[in-house]
Amino acid sequence: MQGNHAIKFHFIAKYFKNDEKQLSCGENAYTSGHIKSMQFNVDIQPAYLKDVKASMKKRIYKVEAYIHLTEGIISTSCTCPRGQAICHHMAALLYYAHDNISSTDKAREWGPTQSKKGDAENTLSIDQLYPRVEFTAMVEEMENSKIETFRRRLGNTNVVGFSWYLKPEAENIVYVLVPPIDEILFSEDKDTYLIQKCSLDADTIKQIAAVTVGQHKNEGWLVSRKMRLTASKFGAILGACRRNKYPKSLFKGLLEGYNLNRSMGQR
Repeated sequence: MQGNHAIKFHFIAKYFKNDEKQLSCGENAYTSGHIKSMQFNVDIQPAYLKDVKASMKKRIYKVEAYIHLTEGIISTSCTCPRGQAICHHMAALLYYAHDNISSTDKAREWGPTQSKKGDAENTLSIDQLYPRVEFTAMVEEMENSKIETFRRRLGNTNVVGFSWYLKPEAENIVYVLVPPIDEILFSEDKDTYLIQKCSLDADTIKQIAAVTVGQHKNEGWLVSRKMRLTASKFGAILGACRRNKYPKSLFKGLLEGYNLNRSMGQR
């Protein structure tokens, strides 16, 4: 409120000169709308100020203040734990009174603004204002076979860069044919176990070749290589055998335990 304030701000600043923190918290409480109601009676000397204050914990505190309109604030009290000294509820009430009471005001009461009774009944929801409209971008329903054909065409032409992401997960058929590296490392008799698993008949070899043909262009090739003893790892294994040293990094590499997320080549 602009004009002749009944409660001067320098009265408030003087009263809280040793408690600036409470003054600052009171200003925040006032601007946040925590003052629920206020009563002011100028006919009582000193003038009597009272309010009902809602705290952040949804508790109600009653604050009272006696003010001499020419000399300043005489006393205050509050029902909060700090109410016998100085609290921010007092500051919030005084801020509210400073902005809302003029020197010409008589005894009166302020309360929260209430909406008209009919406003709630006439208020429309978003769904009522903007009703949903059934919409589809397709002229007719698409069959799964047509969708699959369209997806394959996109994958062959590489028009859409992420079309590979839409492909079904590759089946790890090789898992039952060739053991993963951890089974070899944790087997009791590694030599016997490895020789047995490497003894493949011609039909099994052809089956593995059919699944992994195409190398990096075939998802099955990537899945089959994962966690397996491939030719690219033989050099590290043979070198460790010659040196008769088996560092942790060797097993970590065989088990693919390295994190390559920070490698620029992998990005």
